[in-house]
Amino acid sequence: MLALRPSLSCFALALVASGCASLGTFSPPEVTLVDVRFEDLTLFESSGVLTVRIANENDDPILVDGGVYNLYLDGMKVGKALSNAQLEVPRLASATAEVEIHVNNLALATRIRQIIDRGAVDYRLTGKFFLDRSLGRRKIGFDRSGRYDFQRAAELTP
Repeated sequence: MLALRPSLSCFALALVASGCASLGTFSPPEVTLVDVRFEDLTLFESSGVLTVRIANENDDPILVDGGVYNLYLDGMKVGKALSNAQLEVPRLASATAEVEIHVNNLALATRIRQIIDRGAVDYRLTGKFFLDRSLGRRKIGFDRSGRYDFQRAAELTP
């Protein structure tokens, strides 16, 4: 019986090592901004819908279980979106999520004139979301930025 214990220990160690090795091949999902729609405008705050795309480059599906999204325009944080919804993203695919965003109108007002004059806006989307994985929950941070050019968008619209 004593000779069996070292074999079990080696087996358990090999099992843990193989589990850790599979964690190393996990690619964090990529988050991109798809759309922002405003629906409810008030004096101090506006609310709307933030649409994000979550791309899964892994060979296994992932289950996103909520997230926090911060929206910046021209370097200033103007809004936050929170979601407690679950979204399954299939393997080697992407899915979109719509989350309610709240925008600080005073922060936005300080930038709107520059945005109109320039005809473009630099945006940044940061935050984190939570994945339910076979080995427990995992928090994934993201930081994505880009530029939206209103003139170019108008030229592309038929």
